[in-house]
Amino acid sequence: MSDRATVDREAVDFLATVPLLEGLDEAALEQLARVMRRRTVPEGRVLWRQGEHGREVFVVVEGNPAIMVGDPPERNDAPHGTLVVVEPGSGPFHWMNDSDTDALIFAYGAPARSDPEIRAT
Repeated sequence: MSDRATVDREAVDFLATVPLLEGLDEAALEQLARVMRRRTVPEGRVLWRQGEHGREVFVVVEGNPAIMVGDPPERNDAPHGTLVVVEPGSGPFHWMNDSDTDALIFAYGAPARSDPEIRAT
């Protein structure tokens, strides 16, 4: 069985706590956990910036990254369990880890940027 087919029980249990996903059954949560990847976002790193063409879904597992919304930008915390959907044309906002610790997220999709500091874990 490949790693992608293996179900990460910790991921399934965590996803079941995300308010937007609460109604999903076990099979749907397992399917979602199979396609999402853990990524660590170091402090001070921008994960997605307005105008970039990535297409991803993020769920915050640990840390307190921020979504900067509007012009001028206003900081909005993205605490544990926050689900962020990024599509081309989204904005004006950017998503960054401006906390003093690394953030851990589950991500699915095509990232806007390739940054060796934002790593799979």
